[in-house]
Amino acid sequence: MPHSAQDIRRKALMHVVKTEYGGNVSAFARRADKPQSQIADMLAGRKRFGEKVARQIEGRAGLEQGVLDIDPDSPRGAHAARQPLAAYGLRITPAEAALGRQWGKLAEPLRTLIEQLVMTLIASQPSGGRSQPSARKAKGNGPQPWAT
Repeated sequence: MPHSAQDIRRKALMHVVKTEYGGNVSAFARRADKPQSQIADMLAGRKRFGEKVARQIEGRAGLEQGVLDIDPDSPRGAHAARQPLAAYGLRITPAEAALGRQWGKLAEPLRTLIEQLVMTLIASQPSGGRSQPSARKAKGNGPQPWAT
């Protein structure tokens, strides 16, 4: 059973790569926007990764905040092993990731309630994901941040 944060992160990362990407390290690395060698080295224990890199990987790969800090074999880990946000066509922006870092301050029953509400709202959207405002510019309002 892993004991150090590094062991738990390595095991959790291995679990995500195996279950969500069929063991394809390259596919996961592309999704996480990290070099394949870096992910492979972290999985093999040749490279350590701290909390900052773990949160960065979670955000870029569309994983639930903090999932890489939970042993996937623990009862809590089994509960946390939910579909990654990417399965719903969602990506986490840096602003959303910053908000997510505050998530742990909420009591567990409240987090569960909010998660259920959000998943219900996502599932009820016709597109199954985020709706984007029109890219049209409104007269006199200047450029819109979503118009790219």
